[in-house]
Amino acid sequence: MNLAEMRRSKFAEHFLQLLNQYHFKSLAPDQDYMNAIAKNRIYYLNPSWNIQITTPQDVTPWLIHYNLFAKPWRYDDAPRQDYFWAYANQTGYDGLLKQQLADMNSKEVARDQKNPADLIQLAVDIIKTPTTFFAMAKQGVKIAL
Repeated sequence: MNLAEMRRSKFAEHFLQLLNQYHFKSLAPDQDYMNAIAKNRIYYLNPSWNIQITTPQDVTPWLIHYNLFAKPWRYDDAPRQDYFWAYANQTGYDGLLKQQLADMNSKEVARDQKNPADLIQLAVDIIKTPTTFFAMAKQGVKIAL
């Protein structure tokens, strides 16, 4: 992020104004607000900087984003866990992380299995609301800087 440019363009003030005035429902509020506000100012990095668990295994990761639920410190069959543990073992927190993995139980697994359906339902609900980033921009509200 270009923090100097964000300060110059008063990104934070614009974000707070939108947040306080419209209360947009969102799947990932931090990311969604940033993407909507910076819509015309995004520089896309090489995809290797944001490898996710669904990225084909033949792509070499530079940074792995363990988003959503299949995290190596929660599931011993998480994709690309070898990368995670190679670095986690160097941090001094590996014991704590391995304990979290050992503490996983059927109740937490069931909750994680339900969460994707809840996210899909939230996405469906969001597009039905009158106050979306897209709808407000279409009405002339300045969303993107």
